[in-house]
Amino acid sequence: MTGSLKKLFKLIEVLMAMLLLGMFTLVFFNVILRYFFNSGITWSEEMARYFFFWLTFIGAIGAMHDNAHLGLDTIIRRLSPRVQKAVYLAGQVLIVVIMVFLANGSLELTILNVNAKASATDLPLGFIYGTGILTSVCIIIIAFANIYKALFVEGSMRSLIQLSESEEILPPADRDGKGG
Repeated sequence: MTGSLKKLFKLIEVLMAMLLLGMFTLVFFNVILRYFFNSGITWSEEMARYFFFWLTFIGAIGAMHDNAHLGLDTIIRRLSPRVQKAVYLAGQVLIVVIMVFLANGSLELTILNVNAKASATDLPLGFIYGTGILTSVCIIIIAFANIYKALFVEGSMRSLIQLSESEEILPPADRDGKGG
């Protein structure tokens, strides 16, 4: 199952790259058309906005999986390992609660706008709001997996908390800006 999960998250990375490329392409060509030809593609602005929206929500899934969301570790560093685990578990439970709210709100918006269409692209708005449901469910699953690891997998807290500063991630030659 781990191999299939790696493939799934690789697919998410490819999807994010395609969304970013699509967003860049639409905005770039629309700027060129407006600047040089005094015209534009009417739906490109709306699609670029939707691509950005999807990129943000799908990126949140990938960041949760990679444990790459921003965190404040100044206090956690000073705690004992047992208290670190308790704080981490409380944070994961809080994430689950917030994602339940997001899923509920997204579901209500999706149902409310099931027949509504976007103005320029004519896409169903339920498709746009449904992204929140997908994101929240995926993040809830990842949070439960993290809770399981923290409780039952010995030595997993070190990788789950990832206490490192941005400068600590860089190789020593890059810290002073001289590169390698």
